[in-house]
Amino acid sequence: MPAIANNNNNDLAQNHYQQWVKGSAVDPVLTAINVRSLSRNEVYEYLLYALPQTARRNDLRLRDGYLRRYAHATESAWWVSGLDPLNNWLPMRWERMKPDSPRLEWDNEAQQYTEKPIKYESPPKTPNRLTYLRVPLHIWKLVALRYDLPMPELITVTESGEALGFWVWVMAHPEISVILTEGEKKAGCLLSLGFAASALPGIWNGRIGKEDLERLHPDLVPMAQPGRKYIVLFDYETKPKTKWQVFQATHRTCQAILQQGCVCEVALLPGPEKGIDDWVLALGKKADKAVTTMIADALTLNEYQQRFFINRVRGLRKFKPNVTVNTRYLSQAIYSLPQSGLVGLASDMGTGKTEILAIIRRDNPGLSFLNNGHCVNLLKNLSERLPTAMYSAISCGDWAKAKALSITVDSLYKMASDLQVYDVLFIDEACQYLAHLLKSKTCKSHRGDILEVLEYLVYNAKLVVLADAHLDDLTIEFF
Repeated sequence: MPAIANNNNNDLAQNHYQQWVKGSAVDPVLTAINVRSLSRNEVYEYLLYALPQTARRNDLRLRDGYLRRYAHATESAWWVSGLDPLNNWLPMRWERMKPDSPRLEWDNEAQQYTEKPIKYESPPKTPNRLTYLRVPLHIWKLVALRYDLPMPELITVTESGEALGFWVWVMAHPEISVILTEGEKKAGCLLSLGFAASALPGIWNGRIGKEDLERLHPDLVPMAQPGRKYIVLFDYETKPKTKWQVFQATHRTCQAILQQGCVCEVALLPGPEKGIDDWVLALGKKADKAVTTMIADALTLNEYQQRFFINRVRGLRKFKPNVTVNTRYLSQAIYSLPQSGLVGLASDMGTGKTEILAIIRRDNPGLSFLNNGHCVNLLKNLSERLPTAMYSAISCGDWAKAKALSITVDSLYKMASDLQVYDVLFIDEACQYLAHLLKSKTCKSHRGDILEVLEYLVYNAKLVVLADAHLDDLTIEFF
């Protein structure tokens, strides 16, 4: 193929380069060292390597059935293959391919083709693998910076631009979280932002075996040191049937991860964009901050289960919104909140609920402010964005001196001896907050004292703000 402008991979066609770099926000060098274009007989050579000898005639030519099945891909397709965690991180033979002209799915029951295209092709007659993409040096630096970790002193960079040893380094640092997402372009998008991410070929491919004997996919085992955090990040779905399938796949993948002694959380896209790459493109320059916040706000498996089932039957029926807006960010349509009373912000993740509170903090520096939450990681993130003093950074006796404070609901009882009145009380993820307050074991010993302190704070605050993507009547009535 002729040399392609804007990329240094002579084997990568411009339209395929655009799909990755422009269409999925993947770093150009990362794209160039992982993706190539195929056509004609190359497609058969790369895709059908695992077929048994019986798939060929005596003259070694592929049988007509296979030639016909994959003829659509011979016009043009992009191909991606990663590194093999089960073979010292050498190049992996297994790959994925996306033809420019996909074939249609066959319905065995109806014995006819459906209208649903098969967008991606995996090698037949061989188990599915995960894709760990090659990484250039500047992406490695982004990941090291995100986790504040030192890089090896000597790193070999190949002529094509691959920095050798990245995944070995990740494997040696269990403090680096690994994000599991569906699709190589999405993993490339996350890597481009400085997150360690591995691509599943499908939502069910993080685990293997039958439901009662499931275990972690072998390609994940080398990275699954005790304490390693995996974050499952699948697409945003709206169809009930698809949402249920994603829930089941997420739950069972998390269970397999937890069985390995690892930590597992679930990150949720706010929508309406379907994939993480779509969301990153829509956010533009705000993408890094928004994705970082979304990952920090990832749910535990129990929280994910509660949110999925609770939100199927609960909602806002008794309390109707006074103001409804249809905009990407709330701050584009709502410039202030009432000065007193209880305000509920029911809006998806990533729509700027916290930004509205940050504006109030900025415009009213004299107001005392309490940020109360159920999750320490979420609280730390909000403490930086609002900003407030973090309760764990100062002694308990000095909490009352802080004009603006962030504190967990579990620690509220410690405020009983020196209660203060706050002008604004903010509770993010209010539904999960309430479930944690009333059900969690960590609140059990002091739940009575916590409730008394919370009652005092709510009753005396001028303004109480409850924020949740799925705010419901029950939560509002409690406060």
